[in-house]
Amino acid sequence: MVVHLTSLLKQCAGVAACAVSGAVGIWAQDSVPLSDPGKECFGWRFDPGGEFPGAKGQLAVDPAVEKDDQPTLRLDADFRGGGNYVQALVDVPDLDVDTIAFWVKADAPVASLGLRVVDQSICHQFRLALKPTADWQAVALPLRSFFGNQRQDPAVERYESWGGANDNAWHGPCTLLCLLAAPPPDRKTVTFWFHGIRIIRPLPSVSTTILPVTLSAERVAPGSFVKIRYNWQPKEPLLRDSGAFVHVVDDAGKTVAQDDHEPAVATGSPGWQGQVGYERRVILPATLPEGTYRILAGLYHRTPDPPGWLREKLLAGPGVTDAGDSRYQVGTLVVDQAAPLPKADTEKPPTLDLSAYTVTFSEDFDGKLDISPWGPGTRWIAHTPWSGDFGDAAFGDPAEGHPFTLENGVLRIEARKDEAFAKVDGYKRPWRAGLLASNDPKGAGFSQQYGYFECRAKLPGGPGVWPAFWLASSYDRTDPAAGADGSIEIDVIEFYGHNPGAYQSAVHVWKPDPHRAEGATITTTMNEVATGFHRYGVRVEPDTITMYFDGVEVWRTQTPPEHKRPLMLLVNLALGSGWPIDETPNPSCMDVDYVKAYARRP
Repeated sequence: MVVHLTSLLKQCAGVAACAVSGAVGIWAQDSVPLSDPGKECFGWRFDPGGEFPGAKGQLAVDPAVEKDDQPTLRLDADFRGGGNYVQALVDVPDLDVDTIAFWVKADAPVASLGLRVVDQSICHQFRLALKPTADWQAVALPLRSFFGNQRQDPAVERYESWGGANDNAWHGPCTLLCLLAAPPPDRKTVTFWFHGIRIIRPLPSVSTTILPVTLSAERVAPGSFVKIRYNWQPKEPLLRDSGAFVHVVDDAGKTVAQDDHEPAVATGSPGWQGQVGYERRVILPATLPEGTYRILAGLYHRTPDPPGWLREKLLAGPGVTDAGDSRYQVGTLVVDQAAPLPKADTEKPPTLDLSAYTVTFSEDFDGKLDISPWGPGTRWIAHTPWSGDFGDAAFGDPAEGHPFTLENGVLRIEARKDEAFAKVDGYKRPWRAGLLASNDPKGAGFSQQYGYFECRAKLPGGPGVWPAFWLASSYDRTDPAAGADGSIEIDVIEFYGHNPGAYQSAVHVWKPDPHRAEGATITTTMNEVATGFHRYGVRVEPDTITMYFDGVEVWRTQTPPEHKRPLMLLVNLALGSGWPIDETPNPSCMDVDYVKAYARRP
């Protein structure tokens, strides 16, 4: 929406103002000037729109044309040789945006002006209506309300976007701002002058009401889980996508469990209106003492300057208590040793049927392990093909006795401390562990787009361990452009040892940007995964991805449209993932009986 906020712009410039209906309050917000008088062209730069050759022009500070006794920024455009536009650009220091505002005048009346705003993912382009005058006029684009109003306003003559998520939604903060001059219909040259270009920061959000949670049980046993339904009542979407924090705290205010997550409906999307509710599971530590605990929740977002996190201001609904510092008590949880244990996800009859499938890959670990650090020509390599090793233990190259050993048809992947290695490791990691990947960096090796994939393994127990069986898109990882139209990851199992009664499954979309993910907490009986061998599987089909535990279906989700390539196999024992490793058993071992893949028969 474009609003002519003459009085407010004068107020910003220190000039007495007269009232303009509907504009009051915007300039009371924090604003950031986008012109630096100490830099050439105030820090802006010129671009001739080279994708449409022929246009010429220049950008300069013009002391002959002043506004409020200050020189202005002049943009000249000449289309006599062709071209479609020229533009002035400025980098924006990752700012959250409520409104973009500036003064503008042209050398003759012009009907419209182009504006490009680039966020973390998308380039948004607006054609803004101007008054039919050659005098100075104030222009403001209230970005927050524009996207909150389903991108509709009569003052925006045209809106389009491209790149990244390509969903016509705002993925703030803002990173780049461009002012575009296009050829007017009646002439081939045009000049614009600009003054007071600035970004108005958003006010703290007070449009979302947080409501009490609903628990699946009144009493919960330590080491068990409770289903929590989160309830929100937003009046309008937020300018950005915010995360939800959920902390279960004791009487001293110490967090004993948490469920930080992305809300099921993105807070910056049109769906963040009315009633929003969804259910998640929270696993309680097995050592949690009996008692009553408070559940504190709220929303937060990342801040670029200074770097960190900022909690959103919310409205406390009936039954919710404001706990201070933008935290809200949304319920209480009673921990009781005598509470009945809910059935785990793994305690169901198996339903997996592979009668229509045939084996396409089988690693039984009955012979010598065919592995090298990076390939080529071996069945496995010992690092991620994209050189993206992770965790608090280094993945070691294959060596005698570590990190891989074979005995009686079982592969052992061992994580153990190695102080000598820590002295030469660039990250000073005192642990070494292991990973297997079925692709080398060029994408050679086994991969398969659809079918059933399974690993039978016994996982290590103890805090800090992080074993996994997972799949990732196969392509030439040495080519930066490869995989741009679709790259996914399927985490069949990620087990975090501090939580012996559950593991995680997830589907990630890494390309194209932005990254997104969907996951589930799979509950097991206590210590089930660490006390015996179990089969962890996934069936990948064009429409659905289904996770299995010993043939029991434990989670199902839709296959993302970005899944366009075969999938490689990965098995690893890592440590950490943000959890402390000071009490991790040394050594810790993951035993793998086999890794197999199946394809549906024609």
